[in-house]
Amino acid sequence: MTMSNSILTNYYGVVAALDQSIGIVVDKLESIGRLNNTLILFASDNAGETTSTGGVLEMIPHRPFRGTKRLVYEGGIRIPGFIHWQGVITQNAVVSEPTTLLDFAPTFLDIIHPHFPSLMVISPVDEMDGESWLPMIMKPGEWARNGSFGICQPVSHLTNVVCERYAFVSGRFKLITRRYRPGVPEIYDISRDPGERINLAGNNTLRRALQAGGESWIRKVYSQYYDNCVPKRPRRPGQG
Repeated sequence: MTMSNSILTNYYGVVAALDQSIGIVVDKLESIGRLNNTLILFASDNAGETTSTGGVLEMIPHRPFRGTKRLVYEGGIRIPGFIHWQGVITQNAVVSEPTTLLDFAPTFLDIIHPHFPSLMVISPVDEMDGESWLPMIMKPGEWARNGSFGICQPVSHLTNVVCERYAFVSGRFKLITRRYRPGVPEIYDISRDPGERINLAGNNTLRRALQAGGESWIRKVYSQYYDNCVPKRPRRPGQG
């Protein structure tokens, strides 16, 4: 799908303005002598967006990934991100392990805990939904994720189902499925097939393990909704 020049120009303009704004913050931190003890973490909240021009749907190009914002394919959830901590992080280090925005809170708490132990009045880091990136920051080449995570729409307003459409990532494998809906789930090896073209759902052992892991993750993270949401039929237009 080709994007019109006007949309693409505006998009690149936004990227340039964002880059300049981050530069202003970094320059200020450096001028006041705070850059060395400041962790800068940048990430998008979702991947490529779609836009409509004259009724024609256009998509920000992000090949080779499949899908776009609001979908759980890599084209909708794989986002750019970087961490800068001068004097602490190895320059130009690249981490290929899958991570999630759920990791932000445990990372920040893990970093400040030795300095402000009295502030740790919430759940311990090891009981939070994400994982701390501090080990990755200190030794990026040696870090490996300990657990799995999911990405989903919390509660569908049409079906009243928790995570009616969701993805569950465990190691290099990713499950994509819709709960309480017929159809074959999708499983991809995102380390070897980031474009999500080869469906491995025919592997029954792998499929059952990922489905069980996904349901367990949803029950843990959305426990306050899980037992209160009963599937219902989607409403048709005009229905109350």
